Amino acid sequence: PGAIEHLRPFDSKWFMKEGNEEALNILREDLVFLSTVFSMNGAYSLLAHLVGSVEEMLFQYKLGAVGESPECMVGYGQLMCLKGHVSDGWQWIEKGAEKGCELGMIIAGISYQYGTLSEINYEKAAYFYRRAIKEFHSFYAFINYGTMFVEANCCHSALYTFGHAMKHRQEIVQLLKDKG
Repeated sequence: PGAIEHLRPFDSKWFMKEGNEEALNILREDLVFLSTVFSMNGAYSLLAHLVGSVEEMLFQYKLGAVGESPECMVGYGQLMCLKGHVSDGWQWIEKGAEKGCELGMIIAGISYQYGTLSEINYEKAAYFYRRAIKEFHSFYAFINYGTMFVEANCCHSALYTFGHAMKHRQEIVQLLKDKG
């Protein structure tokens, strides 16, 4: 339990290439089995990346979101926002962040910091950045949290935070190299 939600890196593009149809079909069947028989709702997140249209992707994410998968909540919320349903989408993103999705925490922090999907609320922005730092040692949360200190003219705290970010920098550099 929980392994599906944390499967990284997942290269959906490989499965979608011509010649990999058999592997794609087997994976889809396995993911449907995991989600329906074992209630591993995070499998819907992977299924969403293996479909042909945005509507199908939205449907898969919604199934997982309703089933309480934090990653699906955030994915569903993002697609809702892209389709113009920003307030509904934001609610799903924030709910996924609260339930522990790292990406959701980053999006929520940025939104509260700059007012992109929500009203500006620095306390909530800091809350989500601190959670992402504590739970995931998130490089991006370190950087954004440090930026909040810079904007507040708290240079010592900013330097301290950026210093911690640099400890995790090599992981990010390797990830970027792996992604090309």
